[in-house]
Amino acid sequence: MSIRFKITNDVFPSADELRPIPAFRGENPRNGDCVEVNASHIMRNGRPCLPVMGEFHYSRYPREEWELEILKIKAGGIRILATYIFWNHHEEKRGVFNWSGQRDLRAFIGLCKKHGLEVALRIGPFAHGEARNGGLPDWLYAQPFEARSNDPRYLALVERLFGEIGRQTSGFMFGDGGPVVAIQLENEFMDSAAPWGNHACRGGGVHASWERRRRAFAQVARVSASGGIGCADPHGHWLGLVAGVGGGIYSGVRRLRVSSVD
Repeated sequence: MSIRFKITNDVFPSADELRPIPAFRGENPRNGDCVEVNASHIMRNGRPCLPVMGEFHYSRYPREEWELEILKIKAGGIRILATYIFWNHHEEKRGVFNWSGQRDLRAFIGLCKKHGLEVALRIGPFAHGEARNGGLPDWLYAQPFEARSNDPRYLALVERLFGEIGRQTSGFMFGDGGPVVAIQLENEFMDSAAPWGNHACRGGGVHASWERRRRAFAQVARVSASGGIGCADPHGHWLGLVAGVGGGIYSGVRRLRVSSVD
């Protein structure tokens, strides 16, 4: 099947005028597969591509049913599977991490790899996802500092969480020949649509927190996402992250119209 489309109501330069801005380029050392992400699109082995992604939250599903669900997802045409890593599912008690049972992230990624699905990890620390506290642990709110802030005490906990995730995913990054092709940092930043706060813009911006988060995973594309409505983005705060934004909000700016399906 082939789908033809054209852009309408376009206020941006034409495709011929776009100059890609390299944001990420990774190569799988095992098979030479190459993925590039720039300011306008994703490329696979030198050709623009539109990957079909789906969502499955491993820690919300019985482990014994993961494989069947992965097979159904693949049969439905999904090629990249995105999943949240909910902080409060893995560190219910401060300092005690649980990566067993249906929380076994490493086993889940291994199953995706077994069945040829690539993975996009949504690592937070804030996820939303209609989870309790947006995925932040309850004990975090008993601390003498604000969550989702640039307070060094909060950032130290985030850095520890990311270190744990890094150990669980070791060897699974795309640059290692693994299936993890993207990492999403935070979610709905400055527009959480929830009462869990984001005070990171107090006192001069969010540079410190984003710098730490960017350094945590260096072998895959790093992205973030926002609902868009009321989401302020002071210049420079995203530090070069590739952005994903709810398309409906900007439907009057650029639209794709399907002209034919063969």
